Amino acid sequence: MDRKDSQTNEINIESNSESQSHQPSSKDEKKNQKQSLRSYVSTAGVSIEKRMKRRTAGKEKMATTPRSSLRNVYIKHIYILTHDGKPIFSSHGDEHTFTSHFRLIYLLINSFKTNQDDIESIATGGKRFVFLLKPEFIFAIFSNTNLSVSQLKMQLDDVYYQVLSFLMFCNSRKTFAGNPYMYVGRHLKGAVRIIRGLTNTEHGNQINKNIFRFLTRSVQILPLKNSDRSSITDIIQRKCKTRKHNLLFAIIMIDNQLITLICKNNVSMDPGDLRLIFNFVDTLEPSEFELPWYKPFFLPRYDRKAYLHAHISILTQSCRACVLFITSETDDFFNLSLIKKSITKSMEDSPFPSVINEAVLRSKQSLRYSFSVDFPKMMHFVYKPTGLQQLICTEFSGLNTSCEKYRYIEDLYCKLIDRLHKTDRPAISVYEARESEVMIGWLSPEYELYAVFEPYHERSKIIDNLNEIIQYVRRKFRTLFIKKYATFCVGQSMI
Repeated sequence: MDRKDSQTNEINIESNSESQSHQPSSKDEKKNQKQSLRSYVSTAGVSIEKRMKRRTAGKEKMATTPRSSLRNVYIKHIYILTHDGKPIFSSHGDEHTFTSHFRLIYLLINSFKTNQDDIESIATGGKRFVFLLKPEFIFAIFSNTNLSVSQLKMQLDDVYYQVLSFLMFCNSRKTFAGNPYMYVGRHLKGAVRIIRGLTNTEHGNQINKNIFRFLTRSVQILPLKNSDRSSITDIIQRKCKTRKHNLLFAIIMIDNQLITLICKNNVSMDPGDLRLIFNFVDTLEPSEFELPWYKPFFLPRYDRKAYLHAHISILTQSCRACVLFITSETDDFFNLSLIKKSITKSMEDSPFPSVINEAVLRSKQSLRYSFSVDFPKMMHFVYKPTGLQQLICTEFSGLNTSCEKYRYIEDLYCKLIDRLHKTDRPAISVYEARESEVMIGWLSPEYELYAVFEPYHERSKIIDNLNEIIQYVRRKFRTLFIKKYATFCVGQSMI
């Protein structure tokens, strides 16, 4: 599909040409300046790569884990620094151990600023370095994956909003602006696991499906009968009506899948903020759910000036779903705790906790077993309805479900989705038969469908099977997706 990146040290530099107002005085001067800059960038890029290899090699001697798992540590590396070049965060270890990397990033950015330009990305030797400049911080990412430059920028954008959320930046911005030498890195020490989960850079062989939600900018819905989901939503609405509150959102989720979402009238939840919430809850330890807790919360895409609070607890002891209330009041803990207790009591007297648990178990099986036809061996597929930021993301089929195979499938999807959504040359469909798999991407006014099949099957039969999937989704649409999120009843929010 896409041409493979060259394995040579050929340099490809992208920058914002629109911001260039300074022009060299002659063609020779322009040519010399360009050659000098390319030489500088090439040296910098190779230097970073060599340092990373030496650091990884050093860790191999000290650790007892296999070389392949250590290599995964540096598949992706995120750096955050101030505009003065001060290191703030590194996704792999203490930021001060990567001082040379931060210095190179700072010098690269400033070398472009002297020419009244901004650097966006560097491609060298199959690696990519992408930069994102924000008013508060500078973000950079090193990637040895098939994520395109635009996809890496989207990932850095998510990291930026996650950092804002974690630091409660809506209240500390003035402090940081008044004191640019304030060290905020210590506040991000606890964010390492959250950012790794968001960018799919976890250590070891942990499989993380966040990459599919990120690529499609969507969240996954727990498949439930529409009647069951409506009954669960109705219980929450009725219990919230019995006490005073100023709730903005009530969310129930389990296993990184949404069960229901209830919003205040005329208020909506941005899918990007919902993904940040999912990522935050996914990184919590089970012990942190034993008792309800109340903490400051921030939804950067909702309102950067809003100071919110979140009440977090589990649904019941038998069903470990997370119940999350988001309110604009700082002292709503008592009222929300009473509402939560009444919800828990009603749920324990109903069959819905066991219904939710059974739905989670079914979701861990591949959806292809729900069909009556005999498919060619389908390894994986993703379905996203047009107009909804929701998706179906299946588990693996087949025996080989190793982390290496999963990473390989991730890379296939990165290239496939980038090919279909290129701004300069968008495509409607892609069919590519390789020796090891068959890849399909299909865009229509109704849906987006991406699938990977095992090789050596007729094209017509695979297309017929995909049509069967589409027909199945149409029949089960209200089970697999939430067409419209519920709202609190008028007059329910009694302040």
